[in-house]
Amino acid sequence: MTSAVFRFLTKYIPSDTNFINSLFVTAFVIRNNWVVKNNSLLSSLIINKNDGSYQYVLQFLHVLDESDFGYTFEELINLFEFVVSPQDKDVNGAVYTPKYIRTYIEDFCRSRFQGNIQTCKVVDLSCGCGGFLYDMAIRLNKETQKSFKEIFAKHIYGVDIQHYSIERTKILLSLLAISEKEDDDFDFNLWCADSLSFDFTTKIVNYKGFDIILGNPPYVCSKKMLESTKTILRNWSVCSTGHPDLYIPFIQMAMENLSKDGIMGYITVNSFLKSLNGRALRQYLQEKRKLIHIVDFRGKQIFRSRTTYTCLLFIEHKDSDVLYYKIQDNQFLDSPHQYSQFYYADLNFFAGWNLNQTSKIQYLENIGTPIRKFVKSRHGIATLCNKVFIFSPQKETNDYYVLKQDGIEYKVEKDICKDIINPNKFNSDIDLATIVKKVIFPYYKDKTGKINIITEDVMQKKFPHTYSYLQSQRNRLLERDKGAALNYPVWYQFGRTQSLNMPTFKLFVPKIANHAPHCVLVENPDLYFYNGFAFVSENSEELVILQKILESSFFWDYIVNSSKPYSSGYFSISGAYVYNFGIYNFTDEEKEYLLNETDNDLIHIFLENIYFKKSRKKV
Repeated sequence: MTSAVFRFLTKYIPSDTNFINSLFVTAFVIRNNWVVKNNSLLSSLIINKNDGSYQYVLQFLHVLDESDFGYTFEELINLFEFVVSPQDKDVNGAVYTPKYIRTYIEDFCRSRFQGNIQTCKVVDLSCGCGGFLYDMAIRLNKETQKSFKEIFAKHIYGVDIQHYSIERTKILLSLLAISEKEDDDFDFNLWCADSLSFDFTTKIVNYKGFDIILGNPPYVCSKKMLESTKTILRNWSVCSTGHPDLYIPFIQMAMENLSKDGIMGYITVNSFLKSLNGRALRQYLQEKRKLIHIVDFRGKQIFRSRTTYTCLLFIEHKDSDVLYYKIQDNQFLDSPHQYSQFYYADLNFFAGWNLNQTSKIQYLENIGTPIRKFVKSRHGIATLCNKVFIFSPQKETNDYYVLKQDGIEYKVEKDICKDIINPNKFNSDIDLATIVKKVIFPYYKDKTGKINIITEDVMQKKFPHTYSYLQSQRNRLLERDKGAALNYPVWYQFGRTQSLNMPTFKLFVPKIANHAPHCVLVENPDLYFYNGFAFVSENSEELVILQKILESSFFWDYIVNSSKPYSSGYFSISGAYVYNFGIYNFTDEEKEYLLNETDNDLIHIFLENIYFKKSRKKV
């Protein structure tokens, strides 16, 4: 889409979906010199020349002409997806699927489908504006020689939660039929409903599943999901671990609605391969043991409108002991890349599927002691309202810090404050002192070492300025945790109790990196952190050894082959992707070498030799 068309639609066109539909249909019909007589849906949308809003049609056509905008069916699909509101995109995950992706998915599904094409039923469970169904209608028309009227009535099905998406799918399919001289009213099997709770048996007589299920399930993370949606997710077994994203149940849904010869083809998020919220899905797929092909784009970005890490997932209703996987780091999907084979029996759904250099990865994860057992890790404190608790002092006295909140200055006692950092700010150049802030820490450590909340009466007496400040923020604090803060024992306590007691030594690790990570080792029992995670210990030597390993090119090779990729060559180094790496049971002499060696190249060679038992010079 050209920038001129973009500006026109965003600046001059009313947001009413019915008017937008009318504008697009009218311009499309005019551009193609069609006359619509019998199709009541399209006829109701065409703007008459005598209508006051026809001026918008003329303006739109002018912009299209000036922009050299072809206004093909594909561009119409793109426009329909473009005008979906940002709010709906956030909640429902609507996104335009490029033509070459749809074509590849459809080609794969069609080539693998062994059933009768004359009775084939195709469905998109989150059809959006109908791009996949449009493509499949064309295929079925060519292969079966049936009219579009019959194809729409007997072969094409779709569900979407938005009424305007169903309306636009009907428009798109109707225009397709008109383009082939079928000017008529059509019976559609398109339903405005929530697929998560939709029952096809109530809509389709003698329902036996679908032969081809394809689409682009909604990309909505848990934190953007409506509470009503989260409630429905609990009905799906694949959503029982972590905080599942919305795409996850659509995979189970498809498998449960496949016919005996059916195949599913999705472009979807690839995080389920390793993530905690994908654990139940991995278990489900391993237990079902169906024939699966995965084309993993890893860090390559497929969608222009958002940063999303995707794969193509194909599941056939055929039993198999083997899963097929390949990495596709470019868009040339017709390139002759061979799939690697992985036996379900060898995969670990709990730890995550390592599908790249799996034998090497498995070896490294089975040697020595996993990092998660070698040393403890901690996530940062969770106040659930950092804006209130964490601050950079405006000024200070011997006894007080002064902070500014909503334009007002408040004093807080120094004795109730701790140092705190955000380790995600770390890079090779940054100095620790430049990122240190203060956190109001309403807790104390008793003689047994237990951390306890400071009671309200003690707070008023010992820290009156801090108490007064927190009182000014009381409403904000009570809104935390979606209202659950109303039931906290003490209203100013942190939202979570994690990491309130900190060991002396902390090794901070960045969340993502595009090369061997820069880790920061800090000795300070009173330093707290928020966001990110750290390895912690009262023994500095084990953290120094771990730091040498994590910063080595040897470990980076492991990350590249096992972790979640991001764009521009970045990979995740968060807990789930490092915890399983095995720390070799070094001898005292080998430990001494690691503690003292500073040359990363030599450390790499040393670790290669140690882990893979190659001949090496005596250390």
